[in-house]
Amino acid sequence: MKKFNVGIIGYGWAATAHIPAINATTLGQVTAVCSTRPLDSAELSTQYGSGIAVYNDLDEMLANPGIHAVSICSYPASHSTQTIKAAKAGKHLILEKPLCLSAKDLRREAGPRENLRLFRGALLQSVYHHQSRD
Repeated sequence: MKKFNVGIIGYGWAATAHIPAINATTLGQVTAVCSTRPLDSAELSTQYGSGIAVYNDLDEMLANPGIHAVSICSYPASHSTQTIKAAKAGKHLILEKPLCLSAKDLRREAGPRENLRLFRGALLQSVYHHQSRD
C-alpha cells in the first residue's frame, strides 16, 4: 500500500504531536515542515527518525509533487487561507482545529469544489477524567 508523504504547515505544539503520530502509521511519513521561523532540517530529521525538508515558503512546499498531503498545524487565523491553497495544489488535508474563525471563512473553504472530493471527519480526543474510571 502507498505511503503518503506529508508536509506539516506550522511548527508549534500541534505539529510536535502530529509528526510522531503520522510517522507511527503504516500509511504516512512526514517529509517536510513549513514554518516562518528558522528550523534545522538535520535536527528535525534526527529528532523524528526520518528525512524532513524545511521550507519557509508555503507555495514552494505545496509545489513539491512528492508531498501528497499536508497537516495544517499553524495559527487558527491562517487555517482558512492555507486550507484553500493546499486544496488548490491538489493535496490531501489534515486540519487541526478550528477549521476557521468565521462563517465567511468556512464558506470560502467549502466553496467551489470542482475536481475536489471532500470527506469530513472528526477526531475525538480522549482525556483522563476521574468520572470515567471503571
